[in-house]
Amino acid sequence: MEYRTQSIDTTWIKWLGGVALGAVAMYISDPSVGRQRRALLKDKIAHYRSRTQKLIDSRIRDARNRLAGLQAEANRFLAVRKQEISHQHAAETGAEPLPDSALPTSAKAAGWLAGAVAVGLLTWWATSRQS
Repeated sequence: MEYRTQSIDTTWIKWLGGVALGAVAMYISDPSVGRQRRALLKDKIAHYRSRTQKLIDSRIRDARNRLAGLQAEANRFLAVRKQEISHQHAAETGAEPLPDSALPTSAKAAGWLAGAVAVGLLTWWATSRQS
């Protein structure tokens, strides 16, 4: 019995959708004012497309700037940490500070960090837009 009720509900929804689609088609194709309505609809679509593109561009620019700032901070942090490790090693062993080749490169580490942050930011942005 429940299956039959669901089928009837679906039929009504399809019927109402068809009626709505027909009403919209009649509204737009009206011979007296239809041309004006179509032009207005075209203008609104262009406006919202432009507005959406500007929003997407600003979000991308914001994310890019945030990532550049994070990468600069990571480079600065890793450079300081690299010096600390080198001097700590020199103090413990009594030898010269470690050569640069023995320590991780700050640019490579900062790139990995920026990539991880980018994935996190994009995930946050995608999930925040769903609610």
